[in-house]
Amino acid sequence: MELLVSMLKKFGLNTNEAKVYTTLLVHNDARASDIARNAKIPRNKLYEIAESLNKKGFVEVIPEKVMKFRAIPFESVCEMQMKSWQQQLEEISKIRDEVMQRLKKISEPHDEKSYFAVFRSRKAIRKKFEDMINSGERVLLVLNISDIRNLVNIAKKASKNAEIDVMVPINKDNLELVKKWMRFADVRHYETSMQEKMAITENSVLIFEFSSPLALYSNDAKFASMFQSFLEAEWTVAASAEEKIMEIETGKLAEDIVFMRGRKNFFTALPDFFKELKKDLVIMTTQNGIIRIHKYLGKYLDDARSRGVSVRVITVVTKNNVEAARNIKAEVRHVDKVHSVTSCFDNQMLCMLDLKDDSPDIGSPDDIIMIINNKNMVKMMRYMLESVWADAEPLATRIAEIEEGKKLDNEISEWEKGVIKSIE
Repeated sequence: MELLVSMLKKFGLNTNEAKVYTTLLVHNDARASDIARNAKIPRNKLYEIAESLNKKGFVEVIPEKVMKFRAIPFESVCEMQMKSWQQQLEEISKIRDEVMQRLKKISEPHDEKSYFAVFRSRKAIRKKFEDMINSGERVLLVLNISDIRNLVNIAKKASKNAEIDVMVPINKDNLELVKKWMRFADVRHYETSMQEKMAITENSVLIFEFSSPLALYSNDAKFASMFQSFLEAEWTVAASAEEKIMEIETGKLAEDIVFMRGRKNFFTALPDFFKELKKDLVIMTTQNGIIRIHKYLGKYLDDARSRGVSVRVITVVTKNNVEAARNIKAEVRHVDKVHSVTSCFDNQMLCMLDLKDDSPDIGSPDDIIMIINNKNMVKMMRYMLESVWADAEPLATRIAEIEEGKKLDNEISEWEKGVIKSIE
């Protein structure tokens, strides 16, 4: 109920009004006393609240012997509110030119070069759009499907002097057109139903709509920065055009989670992942995990390194696995404790959810592994692995400690731990 009340407040209701409206939606027709009791509002305030809701269009009064109230269906209220807001926006649009001009007159001297302008013709909007993307700066575009067709030639020509990034809804009907844009621009998929399009550079912003036609332009750096920050955040999490096209053409989700059971199945599948590696692989594994990787996957890691892939392993290095750490085709670092068996490779993440035992073989049938390529989760896990890597001990230093006979807690037997505890 509290969440619903909070959401209804977005439609201009206060807390008590939202409670009364919600109560009436549940109980249909109701008298003041019934509403007050169910909404837990003093009855002496109920009539004032109901009158306010009636004026706002949320409640209608039923003039019977005993006055009753009825909630207007939310769909009708919502449509009414949207029309009201649209009218307000239209009124604001009508006086926008005058407001901007008056603001310019009272601006401080150092703001004189920054201005806002409204364009109401397709020709003027297209000219301003061309000026922006031909400026030689990096430009970020948010476009709808129709406009990537109308603007493709202009953007292609401008790409010779400017870096162009584009966010657009990608579907099966515009794949070929998107592929044309991909030849000269970085394209990403963006789910949006808004009609307005945007062109953003470091110091300017154009918000435009050709069909109206109507556009707002500003070269105010702070104003542009505000929009740029928002769109850069959207750009970071947006799926690449390649990913979205693959999803459409193959039916495989661009962002997917795959669960796998059984260590043998897992180690059988890993070579295919390693063969596709292009940039880097970071592994955090257990004491015996590095032995397993060296024994069963060493040649695939060697092949990846020969292709220029960076391969790093974080593990607990002990006397039992030091030979595997020495010989594995990877850069190895030591940590005192491994909290998670995790790997990040290029844009995917692998996590061992349930490791039944840490034996050197691959016979465990009950291990559960999760493979995910959600960008945010991969980014978060990669950040964690990079932090652990930065603090981890170089292998050479750790080997020197082992050769000098230094014994860490994880090398102390259970019997020795019991003796130490009894002495303490």
